[in-house]
Amino acid sequence: MEISAQDQSDYCPHQRWNLTTHDKVEDVLYTDTEDLFFSYFLPIIEIIGFVGNLSFIIMVLRVQNMRTVTNAYLVNIAIADLFFIGYSCTFYIVSYFTSPVRNDMPFTFLFGCVVAWMPTYLSYFASILLITLATLEKFYGICHPFQQRLVTGKKRTVRIVIMSWLLGTALSGLAVLRYAKVQIYCVFYPDEAAYADLPKQVEICGPINETMLVFTEAVKMIPFFLALFGNVYMYCRMIYALSHRNITAEKTNDPLTLKQKQIRNQVARILIINGTIFFCCQFPYRLVSINLFVQESAGQGFLSLEQYEELSVIGRALIVLNSLANPFVYFVSSSCYRQGYREAFCCAGNKLQSKAESTRTQSLRFSPQLQRKAGILDQTTDCM
Repeated sequence: MEISAQDQSDYCPHQRWNLTTHDKVEDVLYTDTEDLFFSYFLPIIEIIGFVGNLSFIIMVLRVQNMRTVTNAYLVNIAIADLFFIGYSCTFYIVSYFTSPVRNDMPFTFLFGCVVAWMPTYLSYFASILLITLATLEKFYGICHPFQQRLVTGKKRTVRIVIMSWLLGTALSGLAVLRYAKVQIYCVFYPDEAAYADLPKQVEICGPINETMLVFTEAVKMIPFFLALFGNVYMYCRMIYALSHRNITAEKTNDPLTLKQKQIRNQVARILIINGTIFFCCQFPYRLVSINLFVQESAGQGFLSLEQYEELSVIGRALIVLNSLANPFVYFVSSSCYRQGYREAFCCAGNKLQSKAESTRTQSLRFSPQLQRKAGILDQTTDCM
């Protein structure tokens, strides 16, 4: 950005931003790819993601046997995704349609840059923490079953979830300092009719100084990579444990034990898939953060301007896609969740649920041996 000293010939109460050539103007306007992204891609994804995450939350609330510790974390991840979809995506769309200049936010004076960006970072940090906690809970259940009580239990789970949101809020408060200052510029374009309708004044959210920019990028990167390495370690341990135990599981003749193990293993695989998708979708944008961190620290980044802009668009698109992916992964990967959706939203599912409840009541009159023979225990096994 090229800012010159104030020219006394043209009155300007703010800093001057001289875009005196065509190339300079094109650099600050949205590209054709960005036009498609904000005009079509983002609104469609926002609608799909809102419906998918909201339906998952409703399903867990309506179906009693879906109210598990693991699903408590997954519901909060869905809330974080709804937070991102409902606020952040809308914020991006409004910014795009309000001004043709990239990063111009003429409406920020209503509440300030910090409030404008806070929900985006809260969703990001809360997702990292909740995904890690969900993995940790299942990790203990598979690899350290006798220590699982340390991370399970209704009251303990509620406290951990609340602490995650509070910690996410604290980290967001630090990261949002990246946009703590509203910088107002008077923009001067080439004296041509093509630029006559462009805004003469822009408001851009930025850091107080370069040191703050480096600090906030570090705040965003460090929790991400700590969580990435921690989750990869737990994924590897769980995959090894599941593959090893599957060999001996076939020797168990108890149908209840087999069913519980199948559901446990299935949910563990879902968590591994979800976590992998999350970190893969976040990684390109974290490369942008690393480049910015290196650029401000060492004076030059490892990405060219074109690569930086392309990776920013790709990274933003992947983050948006990730916000709608989880409910579809649950539905496709697990018969347990598919049954939950049927019970929550289909009339036939409600009848099946009522029938199952009746069967459970009647089953109390029989011994466990008769229940196993009748297959009742298989029907009543909860989703873990």
